[in-house]
Amino acid sequence: MNKDLSGLTVLVIDDNAQTRHLLGRILQEFNVAKVMNAENGYDAIFEVANFGQGIDVILCDLLMPRVDGIEFM
Repeated sequence: MNKDLSGLTVLVIDDNAQTRHLLGRILQEFNVAKVMNAENGYDAIFEVANFGQGIDVILCDLLMPRVDGIEFM
């Protein structure tokens, strides 16, 4: 089953750079149009404030410094 994900924008929120990189590569394999990254909830709030209506999917770690995933949600 092939799904066309080429129109999606995904925001990946994780404090681990390797995890963000891996998820980005996986999303590229699925032809996701744009992958945005944030390393904590505080940075993610900034991304959503600026690009919120353009973000289709958010993948969020729960345990992060500054503003964690629960606070972000």
